[in-house]
Amino acid sequence: MNPVINVGSEENPMMVLCATTMMMMYEKATGKTFGDDTMDDYVNYCDGYRDGYNTRIESMNDYVYRDGYNKGIE
Repeated sequence: MNPVINVGSEENPMMVLCATTMMMMYEKATGKTFGDDTMDDYVNYCDGYRDGYNTRIESMNDYVYRDGYNKGIE
């Protein structure tokens, strides 16, 4: 069972990654089998996923605040 943790806020969301899901995504994306020999590559993959997620959230926040979408919601 993989727990789901709801942390953060609408303004500053935090994503909790499931290790099992990330392993399956890594294997599908790279064609490599997760293991001791691929640990560094797997960590780099997870870091890239995190960085991409954060960049997407930041650009969404820029759009929301720049265009005044959430004015008065605070």
